[in-house]
Amino acid sequence: MGESRFAVEMAKLLPRPKPGREYHLNFYVRLRDATAWADAGHEIHRAQFALPALAAIEIPVEQPAPAMLAGNDSEIVIRGEEGLEIVFDRRSGLIKRAAKGGVAYLLAGASEALWRPQCGLDTDPHWGFYDLWLALAPDRLSRQVRNIGAFQLPDGRVRVEVEVRLTSSASPFAIDSRIAYIISGKGKLRLEAEMNIARGFSHVPRVGLALVLMPGFEDLEWFGRGPGESYADRKHHTLVGRYSSQVAAQHFPFVPPSECGGHEDTRWLRLRHENGAELTVCSAALFHFDARHNSLLDYWLAQHDHELPQRPEVYLHLDCRHAGIGGNMGWSTILANEHMVPAGVYRFAFDIELM
Repeated sequence: MGESRFAVEMAKLLPRPKPGREYHLNFYVRLRDATAWADAGHEIHRAQFALPALAAIEIPVEQPAPAMLAGNDSEIVIRGEEGLEIVFDRRSGLIKRAAKGGVAYLLAGASEALWRPQCGLDTDPHWGFYDLWLALAPDRLSRQVRNIGAFQLPDGRVRVEVEVRLTSSASPFAIDSRIAYIISGKGKLRLEAEMNIARGFSHVPRVGLALVLMPGFEDLEWFGRGPGESYADRKHHTLVGRYSSQVAAQHFPFVPPSECGGHEDTRWLRLRHENGAELTVCSAALFHFDARHNSLLDYWLAQHDHELPQRPEVYLHLDCRHAGIGGNMGWSTILANEHMVPAGVYRFAFDIELM
């Protein structure tokens, strides 16, 4: 086949840039004529090019809303406007309830997330990374709270600090975690995390945080790669854009139940309750997320899809780094170095708003 070239006059295509907006140029290659294997118009290739940001981002200055700090020997309680109440369990160091405007948002979080459902890289004992990542499996890790404290900031917000050590029954190494929650009276939470993963772990499946949302947060919207799942080594078939779906649609019934439904290069996401309440997440850095109706332990214990419990809660994972899943071939045991998540120190932050 001969080579064809064409020129695109960008000046005619570009809208007037607006602050805080991203612009991408998408190309789709479709069949002009029908063939024996596809109809005319069938898409055979797509590509996306990020365009330079020409307008400066305007960051609005907002006066933080003060919050009230209370508690006892077992709980830390933060209260604010519109019935905001966020309760931490001192024993676990986790949020055990977050509500606003009469709506319950969170059941638990934010716990450290280092493992994921298995894939071709670690399916069976002595296969691929199975033995290495076994130390991070849900029934191998123990979580010990080393310190938890809360205090009022000068601007009226509340800061809760939690220090945790994670140890494994299958490894002599440990992981130290520090998570700070900065909470305003309007229901805005900034989560600042630092995780020090002992080098003896070599590399891990992910580094991030896990939240459990109340039942009813089914509608999912995000700005990032989509509409299908994507991973560090399998993402160029997806385009950056604004997408919507449902949490139930994120699970794919692999045998055995496996990693699925991840989304790379996310800017923000929103989970909407059936009553209109919303929980939004954003970060200054691109991140990976997944939202499903099963916990990691559910995936670990199930051998077939019908063995997964039908849970109404939403299990949300927010990762600063998420390993590839073996992009060279299906069920591969090969993972390129640039798609690994090496053990070490990670610092990252997420902004969450209850709306």
